[in-house]
Amino acid sequence: MEIFIYAFAITYTPGPVNITSLIAGLNNYTKQSIKFCLGVSIAMFITFIILGYLGELFITPKLLPYISLIGSCYILYLSIKILKNTISFDKSNLTIKLNFWSGLIMQFLNPKNITAVIPITTIMFPTSNIIGIKILIVSLCISLFGGGAPLAYSIIGSIIKNKITNHHYFSLFNKMMGILLFISGIFMFYDFYKYIVN
Repeated sequence: MEIFIYAFAITYTPGPVNITSLIAGLNNYTKQSIKFCLGVSIAMFITFIILGYLGELFITPKLLPYISLIGSCYILYLSIKILKNTISFDKSNLTIKLNFWSGLIMQFLNPKNITAVIPITTIMFPTSNIIGIKILIVSLCISLFGGGAPLAYSIIGSIIKNKITNHHYFSLFNKMMGILLFISGIFMFYDFYKYIVN
């Protein structure tokens, strides 16, 4: 459960890829952004597969609770940063070509990609006993879900275009995602607490 709460919160918060897609939608480039979003999804999948199987090899059951503690602290810190973050975008600022390769490269270079994947593959996968073929299946699901985030931003941008003149709604959405991340961090901290108590 916490994997999907975390994945939703981290992939749907505004970041460089999502803001680029929002700007694309605001400028009527939603159709062109579909290949871009596919590139984003593939980059996430590759990152998940590499880190997921490395995590399976190197993370032992004895290390897991302590890695969970570090991960929960990191996610709580990240949620607070997101809650304090302000959103800004400029409709005339779309300088990237929206194709598969730009989505793939942008997502590989996006620090948010690693931020999203590391806690899932090193903490949540082992805790939930996601090993072997399950890593492939869950990685595929989360990557498709994650690739849907920039597409959703692009569609939202194309719908709202000039209707929203302030960033209040985006800030509110960002706060909601920050709260979801905070809840995810609390779940992880609780897992560590249960381990220590037992």
